[in-house]
Amino acid sequence: MKRFYLVLAVLALAALPISRIVGQGGNVTPHSPVVVATYEYLNQTAPIPPADILVASDSGFYRVSTYATAGSQSFLPPPSQFAYMCPFFRFSSDFGGSTTVTLPAVSDVGYGPCIVLGGTGFGQSLSGAVPLHIKSGNHLKFETATSNVGGEPFSVYIVVEKL
Repeated sequence: MKRFYLVLAVLALAALPISRIVGQGGNVTPHSPVVVATYEYLNQTAPIPPADILVASDSGFYRVSTYATAGSQSFLPPPSQFAYMCPFFRFSSDFGGSTTVTLPAVSDVGYGPCIVLGGTGFGQSLSGAVPLHIKSGNHLKFETATSNVGGEPFSVYIVVEKL
């Protein structure tokens, strides 16, 4: 019986340092990301003007998820040109400078983070999620780079989550 208590005491003492190490970080409560903004630009036929989509309420990590799709096969740009739309985001970095972030996705046809509009671009889509660290009070802006868009519909969906 003495051996049982001795083994129990040794195990209790061995577990004590482990519980102290684990507990040093404080109580960690898991949480899910919180959606703080959503935007839908549906059936756009012209470049989307720059827009503030978030003013960070507190500093931290945010995830911006974007899905864009081309809408119609009827629009055909001139043969010497092609039409495209590339979504991107701008925000002030931790060091005060302006930072431009494109999606890490590659479109269906390999033009980087852009979709080709019209003709062979019908039904193309791209999507991606970008984690960003934004300081409290800083703005996150959505912009598009476009070429020859006139008339070809495209849609962009954006969800911003606080991580």
